[in-house]
Amino acid sequence: MRQTVAVGVIKDVEKKAPSTGKGGKPAVVAAKG
Repeated sequence: MRQTVAVGVIKDVEKKAPSTGKGGKPAVVAAKG
């Protein structure tokens, strides 16, 4: 279930900030933690 949440966060971040290289991974880490 956590994976699905992370995917949702990643998609949301991609929409807000296309540069997921810097903003994507930290968001996923924060979501899991």
